[in-house]
Amino acid sequence: MALSLSDIRTLVKDNIRNDSSATDARINQWINLAQDDVERAFLSRALSVLGTPLLTVTNQEEYAVILDDFRAFLQFWQADSPTKLTFIPYEEFVARIPDPSTGTSGKPRNWTFTRFTSGFPTIRLYPTPDAAYSISFEYTANLPDLSNDTDISLISQLGWASVLVNGATWRYYKIHSTEDSLLWGRTFKEDVKDFRSDLKQDIHTKRVMRDVVNDRGFRINDAFQFPSNFPIV
Repeated sequence: MALSLSDIRTLVKDNIRNDSSATDARINQWINLAQDDVERAFLSRALSVLGTPLLTVTNQEEYAVILDDFRAFLQFWQADSPTKLTFIPYEEFVARIPDPSTGTSGKPRNWTFTRFTSGFPTIRLYPTPDAAYSISFEYTANLPDLSNDTDISLISQLGWASVLVNGATWRYYKIHSTEDSLLWGRTFKEDVKDFRSDLKQDIHTKRVMRDVVNDRGFRINDAFQFPSNFPIV
């Protein structure tokens, strides 16, 4: 059974010996920070969202995709061949793809992330669409913060509430005990690794989107990497 915010908070209190200085509000904050840590650690189809299909416009190469809580695109595809659009990092895209003014148009085969427009991610397609195409896409979104006692995180629904319990406990001990912080940090880190393994992630999870120079591009990581704020153990 998936554990609610209240259930997780109770388990954290057990781990911190019911320290009265740790208020419910503070523990809730630690739980939400643990959820954020897990989100930043990897991308997974289990945490993905299917977007509303994008309808292209003839001779328009760039599109701002209106999304709430966007984190990263996973893939784009369409009903007509080629079904899956191939991602090309921005710098490589502009080096290889002809200038749209040359008149190259057709069914889109490639895409890249260019920038944020008024807070929304913008993509560029190639070839420039020569007609209206319906392009579907999958992306990861930020999980909503848990605020009500009955709220249940998607991570908990997937059977990994222990990740949130251990992450919140680690944050408590970061403040109160260096020795216990190392112990709980190690436990949290291993739990995240096991969670990742359990989700049986595919190649898309190795693409971690970063706001690099000019908010452009992907940094491709072949190896799993923890966020910089993860415990060093």
